[in-house]
Amino acid sequence: MPLSSTDQDRLAKLLAMFSSSHDGEVANAARMAEKLVKARGETWETVIKNGYHHQPSPPPPPKPRQPAQPTKTQDWKFAVYNCMSWKMHLSNWENEFLASLFDRPRSDPLTPKQQATLNKIIAKIDTLKGMNW
Repeated sequence: MPLSSTDQDRLAKLLAMFSSSHDGEVANAARMAEKLVKARGETWETVIKNGYHHQPSPPPPPKPRQPAQPTKTQDWKFAVYNCMSWKMHLSNWENEFLASLFDRPRSDPLTPKQQATLNKIIAKIDTLKGMNW
């Protein structure tokens, strides 16, 4: 029985690791590929004879994201502080914008344009969080 497309994708990734310049990675990839084939009740001969043709699965459609809005317990100043911890992933302009807001008194509300810009940065960070850095 041919491997499922999920198993084929995994096997293709493992086989690609055979080109690593690190012998330990190559050996580990070979062990993991062997384990995958045996766990599915297959042999290398049947995998090859069944015409293993790797066709990657299309990526799932992106989930629509709503920009995170600061809640009543998380005011804009707190949101700015949290965003600043992602500075290495933000542009110079975004970092300067956040720094200018951070220096602003908490009692001085943001303009609608500033709030919209802050929301865009929060949405960008939410996307980055989903990337499992």
